[in-house]
Parts: sequence; structure tokens; C-alpha cells
Amino acid sequence: MRPSGPHHVHRVTNRGTLPAVSVHAYTPRLSLMNRYRLEAGTLLRTGTEKAGVDW
Repeated sequence: MRPSGPHHVHRVTNRGTLPAVSVHAYTPRLSLMNRYRLEAGTLLRTGTEKAGVDW
């Protein structure tokens, strides 16, 4: 486990041939989660999901 600040951005990639699992635990509990895509070196928000509604 590695703590990170509220503005930390990370990319999770499975370079293996077998399925992988990534577990992310947040505290305080998330109420919203933004999704992004990287385009030309810039993060663009593609959507927002709400806890209890979308997941």
C-alpha cells in the first residue's frame, strides 16, 4: 500500500498475459470518482460516477 495526495494521478497497466487485479482503498470514503483519458499529454475528464448510484 502506498499513500498518495488528493492530486496524485496514476495509471494501472497489466503487461502480463494473465488477468490481474488491482485493489484501491481510499480514506476518507469516496463519494465521486472522475474518469479521465490521456490525450496529447493532457488529462481530459470523460465522466463522473457517484457512489451508491453508479457503483
